[in-house]
Amino acid sequence: MDMKLKDLLEKKKSTILQRWFEAIMATYPADTSGFLKKQKDMFLNQDRRGRLKRVK
Repeated sequence: MDMKLKDLLEKKKSTILQRWFEAIMATYPADTSGFLKKQKDMFLNQDRRGRLKRVK
């Protein structure tokens, strides 16, 4: 990968991940996405933990 692109992606990683997560949440019904966004307990919210862990 071109170093400039790699550097840019590293610099913008947090923003990219946040926007990606929001795009995924937009595909769920409002009640479900609200729960998934608010629930931080990894045992109650396996979907969020799995998605973010695989990306990071």
